[in-house]
Amino acid sequence: MDFKMYHYRSLNILLIILFTGFVVMDVFPNKQSSKENEIKKLINTGKKYYERGEYSEALVQFLEAKDLIEEMGPKEQISFLDEMSEIYFNLALTYYAARDNERNREQCQEYLNLWLEKNPNKKIDELSYPKGFVEIFRQIRNKTQKPEEKVKLPVEKPEVKKPAAKTEQKKTGEKEKTTERKEKITPEKKPIIRKKAGEAEQPANKKKPPWLVIGGAVVAAGTVAAVLFLGGPSTGTIQVNSTPSGARVYLNGSDTGQVTNCTLSNIEKGSHTIKLVKEGYGDYQKSVTLKKGQTETVNADLTANTITVTSPSEGEMWFTGDEVEIKWNTGGGINLSRSEETIQTTVQSDSGIDILHYDSMRRMMKDIRFFSLSNQAHVFLEGDARTKNFMISKRTSSSFFSTAIKPPMHNRPNSILAHRHMMDNILLPEQVINRDRMQNSGKENLLLQTRNNSRQNIESDQPLAISNVIIELYLDSSLVKTISSSTPNDGSHTWTVPNDLTEAMNYKVRISCAVENEVYGESVEFEVIDITNKFHWVEVPAGWFKMGDNYNEGESDEKPVHNVYLNGYYVSKYEVTFEQYDIFCDATGRTKPDDEGWGRGQRPVIYVSWHDAKAFCDWLSDITGKDIHLTTEAQWEKAARGTDQRRYPWGNSDPNCDKANYYGCKSKTMPVGTYNGGVSPYGAYDMAGNVFEWCLDWYGSDYYSYSPSHNPQGPSSGSGRVRRGGSWNGNTDYLRSADRSVSSPPTCIRNYIGFRLCMEK
Repeated sequence: MDFKMYHYRSLNILLIILFTGFVVMDVFPNKQSSKENEIKKLINTGKKYYERGEYSEALVQFLEAKDLIEEMGPKEQISFLDEMSEIYFNLALTYYAARDNERNREQCQEYLNLWLEKNPNKKIDELSYPKGFVEIFRQIRNKTQKPEEKVKLPVEKPEVKKPAAKTEQKKTGEKEKTTERKEKITPEKKPIIRKKAGEAEQPANKKKPPWLVIGGAVVAAGTVAAVLFLGGPSTGTIQVNSTPSGARVYLNGSDTGQVTNCTLSNIEKGSHTIKLVKEGYGDYQKSVTLKKGQTETVNADLTANTITVTSPSEGEMWFTGDEVEIKWNTGGGINLSRSEETIQTTVQSDSGIDILHYDSMRRMMKDIRFFSLSNQAHVFLEGDARTKNFMISKRTSSSFFSTAIKPPMHNRPNSILAHRHMMDNILLPEQVINRDRMQNSGKENLLLQTRNNSRQNIESDQPLAISNVIIELYLDSSLVKTISSSTPNDGSHTWTVPNDLTEAMNYKVRISCAVENEVYGESVEFEVIDITNKFHWVEVPAGWFKMGDNYNEGESDEKPVHNVYLNGYYVSKYEVTFEQYDIFCDATGRTKPDDEGWGRGQRPVIYVSWHDAKAFCDWLSDITGKDIHLTTEAQWEKAARGTDQRRYPWGNSDPNCDKANYYGCKSKTMPVGTYNGGVSPYGAYDMAGNVFEWCLDWYGSDYYSYSPSHNPQGPSSGSGRVRRGGSWNGNTDYLRSADRSVSSPPTCIRNYIGFRLCMEK
């Protein structure tokens, strides 16, 4: 600005200040109403809170202003009709925005109704307000709006007030004839200004002081001179709108403190960059060229971020009591106007290497590295957005140097824009990048890479416009549980499935932006299984029993008969079924075993090795948190025969096909629990017949001669694992509870071998 321009502008400002002082002295009382100032302050403060999304604080300000007016007397309230109308509208808008319960919606309707009563034919700019609020406004307006009627204004005949004329004659001392002559030429039609209710009327032609008129003329002349010399105002206005609204507005990298939809006033002419930031949506950026005295409009359609739930995935199952990990990815691109120029993601410099800074560092990954496309040089940027400095270093085969730089500033010059492109199988993030010069010769191409320098897809490391998410569990379309009301958007959350969750196959996990609930993603449907209801247990109390062949019917490996003490435990009431084992296969991706065409469901699982049986036990232990394993040989024998040394689980009577399924009965497996006559002393079924059952122990023919008396676990090694109980194709010798004449390699799979579970107390 040259001196001449500065001189005239300053003179004009001085004249305006002087004239304003004159007006204030004449028009306003010496002391403004403190209540009026307080009410206006409360309204303005409430609007600022609303723009920042602090709705509770905004409501406090508006309600306090309303209370101040309502505490006034009727005459005094008339002066604040406009303020009260404004308060009603702002209360309605704020209660709608806060809409966390039905009560807020009712309050919104109530205050909109009050506002429309005072402004029955008032309209609003529907594009500037939320869609739901506009719908409520329309509904109430349609109910309350009355058709406009043409009102005929009464024609008042001019009155000649002779007494007033005479009085005027006396006061001024003018001649009566002169006055009468003037009245005949122009009958007096002085407009009457009606004061507020209860106050007297007064003439409107109150004579203003001459110096006020003179001051106004001087200021008008000064304004004309300023316009002539300065060429009019050098500022303009930018109207910024977005869908949805509520995005924070940045002008040339600086936060304006306003949110859309809003008007930026007194903006210097020239080129400006508007950036909109709203949580849950990609940033929007556009350049506008503003001419003096004009208004430019920016209309932005914000693109919602995408939330993709990757776990639970297709075919996944959750088990009650199990700890599960929920995983998701958040993505979404920067919103650019179509006229925006894009720059290649490689950055070149003839005189040096550009150091890349990220405008939105606080919303992106903590550690970033860059490397050159050639293998000769690497540039690394490491640090945390919360720290004061970042360290940038360049390494070559012959040199090494580093420098510390300040974190990126929004108002730094030389901004360039990087887009997401696939380049050498690396997905680059979309960010605004600032440049600082680093002294070095040569030209380098810089490319983003992850911290470990592996060339992998790094989309999950993109800067995210979502800081926290809500995780919810749905059954069909109904909300079942809120897993987390707010958790950091880091892509993973661990949760323990509650035991009271109902079994069903159509559960979904929904993950939504904590600020914008309309931005969310859902998982595929998956199944929740109450695994504890799939197993039934019988208790075997702690104590002693005699183990071995006390009837001298077996082989030498059943001798000597010896006393064994076992701690209390549980065994599964039935052999593990196909239904139970198939769940395990679905959950772990194992191949399901063949059923020989006999059927699955409640039949005992077959074609499982000892390793398969153990893996099942380990999986079930992880899910339930219980110590579940195959029965030891001692645990199996006590559960089968009890403490009275019986020959078979049901007693000492000979076997028959009503008590057990063995050779000659059915020639295939039968559903568990079929043989009620063969139940053991503790209530376990099929401990004789149906299928052999794997035990935990290695087999040792002479183990009884040196086994410990308390909780024996079998030999420390061997070639085969013990299997007990007989099967559908075995003879009656194998049905004896003390029989241990059969063992098999742990890899063996047969259609007559299954297993039973043991659970420690």
